[in-house]
Amino acid sequence: MAAKLEGIDRHALLLAAAAAWSLLTLAVGALWTAGAVASPFGTNDPRTGEVGSYLEGLDPEHTGVVAAAVGLAGLLTAVAMWGAPGRLWPAVPAVALGVLLLVVVPDARVIQNFAYLFFAYTGLWDGALGAQVVAIAGGFVWMAAAATRPAGGVSWFIARGEPRWAKAAAYTAAVLALPYAVVRVSWALGIPLGTSGEGLDEWSGLERLGVALVFGGLPTIGAVLTIGLVRRWGERFPRWIPVLRGRRVPIWFAVVPGLLAATMIIQMGLRFTPGTALDIVTAEYAWSDWGASLPGLFILPWGIALTAAVYGYAVRRLHRDAADVPLGREPVPSPEGTDSARPGRG
Repeated sequence: MAAKLEGIDRHALLLAAAAAWSLLTLAVGALWTAGAVASPFGTNDPRTGEVGSYLEGLDPEHTGVVAAAVGLAGLLTAVAMWGAPGRLWPAVPAVALGVLLLVVVPDARVIQNFAYLFFAYTGLWDGALGAQVVAIAGGFVWMAAAATRPAGGVSWFIARGEPRWAKAAAYTAAVLALPYAVVRVSWALGIPLGTSGEGLDEWSGLERLGVALVFGGLPTIGAVLTIGLVRRWGERFPRWIPVLRGRRVPIWFAVVPGLLAATMIIQMGLRFTPGTALDIVTAEYAWSDWGASLPGLFILPWGIALTAAVYGYAVRRLHRDAADVPLGREPVPSPEGTDSARPGRG
């Protein structure tokens, strides 16, 4: 009973946060529409074209209408979720809002500025980036509110057992992370892979090191950690890690950074993968300079595969922890081929 009450309280807290976020968005949208505060989007955003913003060309006032509509939709969804506990249909618009705020409103500048943080460079920070960070926060709150919604004692979105495709998704995501890293490391080493090499000789040693560590190292480290989602050391800290050695890895420790990374990757992939694929199909692709953009073909499927892998990890850990199953032993599968143990409410 205590676990159920804790789940209900957590759901109520998330729903209240989602409603508060929606009210704030409605108010900001009204201010943008009235012109009392300048919207950072649309024609007020000078970087829309280079970062693939879906709001390119919109009048600032129209972006305010969009923001107000999103805020109003959020408030109505929150009321519906409060008034119809145990029903699935109010969670559907909550997920739709989450997707909109996580990967439609934000553009490629989010992951771009994340990477530049490793160079201590903040010269591209602007109002649109700040608004997108707020949108991402709202998206995760809405997704969490939908995911913790109880339905017969179990969240609507938690499978009965780890999906059979979870391991394949993890290895696929790890492989898809490598093309971008390989090309960038090659450039850092002075190898003009997929490019004419013009300008590479002008890079300083520090620039080469930065490109290798950030644009090559981060995807590679991400690939290794993704494999950990389906390996023993992804559930219990390896012995070579001081202090934490042998301890169980908290679920959030893998899920939160995994979902953040997947979100940024999908944001970027939505802006570049379709365009690259279209250029190839229509024979308009510049193969002489493929190193600059062809790795982008793998970014969107990478993000989707990573999301699936993180989901599979979370489901497996929730069931295993709820059933208190020792590491290395799986819950007894049900006749339908799924795990019989299910986590508590929330």
